Amino acid sequence: MLLTMLTIQVTNQIKKTGWKIQRRPQIKYTTILGELKIESPYLWKKKLKKGMRPVAEFLGITHGKHSVGLTRALADFGAEESFHQASLRFQEHVRL
Repeated sequence: MLLTMLTIQVTNQIKKTGWKIQRRPQIKYTTILGELKIESPYLWKKKLKKGMRPVAEFLGITHGKHSVGLTRALADFGAEESFHQASLRFQEHVRL
């Protein structure tokens, strides 16, 4: 819910400067709590003939990426074991 609110806030700030939403694709973003689907609007400014994705540009969230927390947790587990074993161990850890 927090990411949705941030997405709306960032998008609305950009829209105030004349950008228009052209489409609203959903992206997948994986966090320590699991996979999330987040709306990532694509905005277009006719005068500039240019588009932008505020969620990617301002929040650093892009399709298929992992959060910093998840990356760090996997790296910590991976330092102790093979990456495959770390992934399995992490899944067990999150389920508890």
